[in-house]
Amino acid sequence: APVVVTVRVRQNGGNWTLTVLAGGDLIAGPSTVDITSVSWTATPAPPYQNGTLSKTVAQRLASGTGNVNPAANGSVTFRLANSWLYSAGSYTQTLVFTLSAP
Repeated sequence: APVVVTVRVRQNGGNWTLTVLAGGDLIAGPSTVDITSVSWTATPAPPYQNGTLSKTVAQRLASGTGNVNPAANGSVTFRLANSWLYSAGSYTQTLVFTLSAP
């Protein structure tokens, strides 16, 4: 199911950026799946863009200029690349979304 991300930027005369960073690889007990196996599609474009998760470098999810007020919603759908190499399990990981504006 899509994740709804809400962005609100006030009193900003410059650029803003929304990034996402994974806390590590997907984990299910002793099993792991590299987080770069997870990609996303996001709408509306712009300001949202598609991408691939990383645990080392925050990836840009959206960007724009000026204010976003009232708040605006975006829809992000995460997908795991299919592979027969994955062990069965319920995998989890934490994502940190960061909105920055000068």
